Amino acid sequence: MGYRHKNLCLDTVEQLNEVVSADCPLITSDGSSSIKCTPSATDILITIDSIPTTGILKQQTYVPELISCDSAPAIADVIEVSWLVVAVWVTAWGIKKMADALKGRS
Repeated sequence: MGYRHKNLCLDTVEQLNEVVSADCPLITSDGSSSIKCTPSATDILITIDSIPTTGILKQQTYVPELISCDSAPAIADVIEVSWLVVAVWVTAWGIKKMADALKGRS
């Protein structure tokens, strides 16, 4: 079982935390503080430091939602595409046989 984030299926919680941390903005929306996200095996440590360096430092942990995913849908897609390829081959073979039959009549 894996964990889904932005249509990616990641193998471990630690990998999920690393990917979520990579999306962490560098500064707040109003530009007054810098943000640093540090992933660990269990959660993400968010450190917010005011930009004028007033010494105000806030820390908070964040645990991303663990949405399970697995590769079963991908296998089903491969099987479906394989059957479509077979259908194209059969159609092409049928058209070739009809063309051969029409050429034989003339």
